[in-house]
Order: sequence, then structure tokens, then C-alpha cells
Amino acid sequence: MFDHIFKPLNLRNLVLPNRICLLAHRTNFTRNGRLNDRHIAYYRRRAQGGCGCIIIGELAVHPDDRPWETLIEVHRPEVVADFQKLTDAVHQFDTRIIAQLNHCGFQSSGYVTRKAILGPSAVADIVFGETCKPMEPEDFTEIVSDCDAVFDTVGGDVAERSFAVLKPGGRAAFIASGATAPESPRDDVTSLRPRVGRDRPHLERIAELLEAGAVHAPEITTFPLSEAEEAQRISESRHLRGKLVFEVR
Repeated sequence: MFDHIFKPLNLRNLVLPNRICLLAHRTNFTRNGRLNDRHIAYYRRRAQGGCGCIIIGELAVHPDDRPWETLIEVHRPEVVADFQKLTDAVHQFDTRIIAQLNHCGFQSSGYVTRKAILGPSAVADIVFGETCKPMEPEDFTEIVSDCDAVFDTVGGDVAERSFAVLKPGGRAAFIASGATAPESPRDDVTSLRPRVGRDRPHLERIAELLEAGAVHAPEITTFPLSEAEEAQRISESRHLRGKLVFEVR
């Protein structure tokens, strides 16, 4: 059962000296978002004890991702030197170290970030119990940039703002802005309207996948035609999950 535990293991171009791995976990050593000497001593001792691989995490990749105060903020340039010290310390014992990059999404804490927690809709996380702020078009342009491509299914001002997050040479595809793609305000990106063809063989294939459980139908919210005004209001909010369907009869 333990014949291979002390044998090397190849992970693509990375060779682990053995199969003993220290998994990512919270240490609560972090102060002011920085890895420090206490971390280094902690992981160095595990490497000295024979761990072939150490996974350090979880590491916050964005300022708004702070579910607790003791998360290491790897989006800050100054942490590079901290991680170099840690890497040098564990490499003395031939241990390999891997970073677990993470974004908790709306599972975060406004108490820590002093900001509203962003999410796709105003629902409360089951762990933190904090209701997030539904993301609006202006929100995604603040936290996303240098994208190779954008696929917009919303249209309107979301489509207009999509061009701002593209890198030079990027492409944006739109299926909710009419028969033609919106004109790009930038001459270094491309605006596209994909051809969306519909035919019986493709629809039958989708039905087969649905019956097999390979894909799942979206949630359907139904409204009587008499409540069309309310349905329109919900649709315009852009936070409805799934599809909205009118009951005509």
C-alpha cells in the first residue's frame, strides 16, 4: 500500500521528490495582506520534515476578494519578494511549492473590504449570510480588463461597455444587439455578430442531450399576460436567472 509514497512523482515539467503533500489551509498568520516570517518558518519546518509538495493558499487575486482578514493578497506587487523568500526556504530541502489562487466571488465580507459584495443577483451566501449587490454594467468594467474576447448575451449598455475591457486586437461578439453588431468605438478591436443558424437536426441533438442529462434546461419563470408590466421590469433588471415565459391562456 505504501510502496510508492517515497518515490518521485512527475507533474508535467515538475518533479516531486515524494508523494507527501501538505494541502492548502488557513494559518491565520497573515498581517495586512502580507506573507511574513511566521509563514516561512511554518512551511520551512514542513519541508524539513519531508513534504515533497506544499500547496499554499488560499491567495486573493483581487482587492474585493476578502472573506476574512488573514488572506494573503497576491494582487499586490510587493508580495513577490515575500514569496521569493518562502520559495528559497523550502527549496533548501528539495520541496516544491504550489500556489492556490482563488476568488471567492460573493462569498466575502463587507466587514473586511468595507465595500459592497458583488454578485450576479441579490442573494445571501449560505456561509456568510451577507446579501450581495447585483453587478451592474459599470461594476464589471472596474474589475475586468485586458480580455482577449467578450461574448455578450445582454445587449444595451452592457454591450457598449464591453469594448472597454478588451485588449488591443481583442474581439467582441454580440447576440442581443439586433441583426448587426454594434459599432466599435475603438479602432483596435473587432465587433462581431455571430451567425446563429437553427435547423431540426441541431434541435433534435439538443433534445437528446437534455434527455441524457448531459445538459440542463434553464430555470423558467412564468407570468400571466396580465402581469406583462412586472415581467418587463424584471427582465430589464438583467438579474433574472433562466428564462421568462408568458402564459397566454
